[in-house]
Amino acid sequence: MTVSTPIVNGTSYYTLKANTKESFDEAVQFYENYIGLIPKNKTSKSIFLHSGQEFPHHSATIELVLDESFKQSPNFKELQQERLTQDWRSLRSNVVFRTDSIESLYELFKNHPNVQVQAYPSDLAPTEIYVLDPLGNLIGFTSLR
Repeated sequence: MTVSTPIVNGTSYYTLKANTKESFDEAVQFYENYIGLIPKNKTSKSIFLHSGQEFPHHSATIELVLDESFKQSPNFKELQQERLTQDWRSLRSNVVFRTDSIESLYELFKNHPNVQVQAYPSDLAPTEIYVLDPLGNLIGFTSLR
């Protein structure tokens, strides 16, 4: 069977899991305060955060879920230590969001004491940046379309 139009035409949302209430709350604060996502549909164990765009623009949406049985990636601390010697993109899967404010976002993360950041192709003129969120997920931002 040949399909003439794509069966998949976008992303509805991306789910990230926390295994403690503390890490869940830290992740909510990170995505609200630093990324600027807007909370929606909050319960005691989950929340949707979105960028607020409406059609025809696609809103970036993350679902954060508190799942105490979830096993966090064991190499979270290890990846933090590789900040200066390894390209994180080669060590872990990641999610990348598009932004029109890559320089502002890079300055925000670079100057935050609790956020690790890598910039590509250079720190002087980044077109992509990657950070570790409070849950250990590698989250990217790009100015490329």
